Amino acid sequence: MPVRAAGTARPARVPGTGTGTGVRRPGPVDQVRVLHRMRALLALRDDGPMPRVALGRVAGHSGTTVSKVVAELLAMGLLREDGAVNVRAAGALGRPQTPLQLVPEAACVLAMAIEPVRLRAALFGLDLRRFADMPARTEVCAVSQLPPAAALRALVELARKVLREAAAHGRAVQAVAVVLPGITDTAMRVGLRVAPLEWRGVDVAATVERALRLPVLVHNNTRAMALAEFRHRRLGADDPLLFVQAHYGLGAALVNSAEPDPYGHYGVAELGHIPLGEDGFHRPAARGVPLVQVTNAAYLCRILGLPEDTADPVAQLERRRAQGEGRAAQLWAQTVRNLGTGLATAVNLLNPHHIVLGGIYTQASDEFLAGLQGEISARAAEKLAHALLLERSVLGADAALEGAALVGFDRVLRQLPGERVAWRAVA
Repeated sequence: MPVRAAGTARPARVPGTGTGTGVRRPGPVDQVRVLHRMRALLALRDDGPMPRVALGRVAGHSGTTVSKVVAELLAMGLLREDGAVNVRAAGALGRPQTPLQLVPEAACVLAMAIEPVRLRAALFGLDLRRFADMPARTEVCAVSQLPPAAALRALVELARKVLREAAAHGRAVQAVAVVLPGITDTAMRVGLRVAPLEWRGVDVAATVERALRLPVLVHNNTRAMALAEFRHRRLGADDPLLFVQAHYGLGAALVNSAEPDPYGHYGVAELGHIPLGEDGFHRPAARGVPLVQVTNAAYLCRILGLPEDTADPVAQLERRRAQGEGRAAQLWAQTVRNLGTGLATAVNLLNPHHIVLGGIYTQASDEFLAGLQGEISARAAEKLAHALLLERSVLGADAALEGAALVGFDRVLRQLPGERVAWRAVA
């Protein structure tokens, strides 16, 4: 039996917690309250300001629940009521109602992207928009040539610049969300395998947390971009979207809900290892060439004789093909065939209703998309291919940072009272 020092009081015990710390452990009621708050915040974020009656309808809350949730969020400073504007819900009787709206600067997420040749960062408010007076920052550096510790130091320095600017504007930063081109653990902290950087088991979150003293989560960039595109199109569970992006490699993620699971995961990732039987420019490997090797920017630049850091390889490929260059025409046809093979395989396995092309293929022409559609139709099940909508990304380069912010807010808004993410400003 433990011995208590003389003269010391026994710690207070809270019924039902099983602890003697005096701190109440969050229970099922707290979880429900957090879920109610999250739904209300997401409704206002995605649908804009609205009165309480409309908020209850969109968030699926009763009148009593709406009153309690709104009171909590107003007390937290996350909402405000615009007394200067009154609106009347469609078909409603009685006096017009005062709309509720988010306070964007009350809670922010610092979104960051790690790429082989640069680091990027931007601050997003609670409404998931970048602040107009704080543009995104980019640090160009050869990340792939740095040891992980040095790369993360550069990331931290970039983060500090943005955090100082945020503090000067009086904006509260709740968390840092980092996306990278690789696989992360389910806790969203460790880069398990980041192939373009040759990282294995790098604890990104712990390193950055120690330096910034803010909660940090880490996620796959393609998954985050897929969720951002899905949300931007306002799709639902009946409209699964396959996001495919290529630059340094080739990745894919399937999304069928704007709400991730508790781990923040949104579906499959990495569509880069489908073997192809033919490579038109290099000797075929014994078992085929992986799709990732013949569809990314590095491959296109190498065949076209362009610098590796060329920003628009697909646009240049199409331009040179239009000028009658035979090698460009051959590469264009090969790229359409290879990418179409991979997409057809994904359609047969995953049955998406939308395929969105990001990365370098955001630059692709309508003719390129028509060629892909033809390859998919020739290789995929007829009914699946017929219902498919093939599009280019509408977010472009912003998808990675917006996706990081979206993932970050999903995690922050799910925190229970008393957990380490709290609504507070950065000192």
